[in-house]
Amino acid sequence: MGFGAVILVLMLVIFNFLPPVLMSIKYWQLGQVHRHALLKMEMAGGLTADIQQQIINTLQNWGFDISRVTVIGTPAVVDYGGTIELTISYDCNYDQYAFSSFTLAKNTTIVPMQVHAASISFTYQK
Repeated sequence: MGFGAVILVLMLVIFNFLPPVLMSIKYWQLGQVHRHALLKMEMAGGLTADIQQQIINTLQNWGFDISRVTVIGTPAVVDYGGTIELTISYDCNYDQYAFSSFTLAKNTTIVPMQVHAASISFTYQK
């Protein structure tokens, strides 16, 4: 009986340790996609349909649910020196576990993740 209780407590600790780690990984991935897209936007002078599609494809390849992704950016073409902005938002599932009748009960909440930054356009049009 005591061994079972110890196993349950250890499982609770392990299961509650995993979601913050997975959330950190997702946040890092979102930041990397954002950083690469903002660099491309600097050269293109803003958010183009191709850059937006690349953002969606990369996030989908990394396991993000595309129906929960929102991409908002300054549309192209912004003249040289103008400000461009990009915001990528994602509604992520966050699981927490608790004791309930000698079992582990899972509670899922939706946590919004958002990455936002601004930069300068390097596009020059004649």
